[in-house]
Amino acid sequence: MRDFVVDVLKQMEAGWSHPDAAAQVSGLYSETAVLRDMTIDDPLEGRAAIAEGVAATLAAISDFGYVTTLVSDDGETAVVEWVTTGRHTGAFADETPTGNAIDFRGVNLLTFDAAGLILEERCYWDSASLARQIASPS
Repeated sequence: MRDFVVDVLKQMEAGWSHPDAAAQVSGLYSETAVLRDMTIDDPLEGRAAIAEGVAATLAAISDFGYVTTLVSDDGETAVVEWVTTGRHTGAFADETPTGNAIDFRGVNLLTFDAAGLILEERCYWDSASLARQIASPS
């Protein structure tokens, strides 16, 4: 495993809980990075769009927690399994805030540029579980 991959993932975990999470998390991506979330139609292209996506997520989910549970790296692509927790306190996925606790998993595939910044991310996560959790009565 490339040493910098572990460092980037540690920074990612810390970044999500930082007071300026949008800047901290998006700063791990190259200026031209592409984030492809398989649950949305259009990719987020560029660091600024990724920062906006982080901010929107945190506006909907308070007490946001992000923990890496498994990492594999073949030297070209890192595979990262993660768990996200929090509370649905803002508008998200056409649902008004419920205050419900959330806990869901996903897997990301990451490629990096020569500087060790994320160049492309492909996100696969359990959106059905999240939808059930935010829609159900608490």
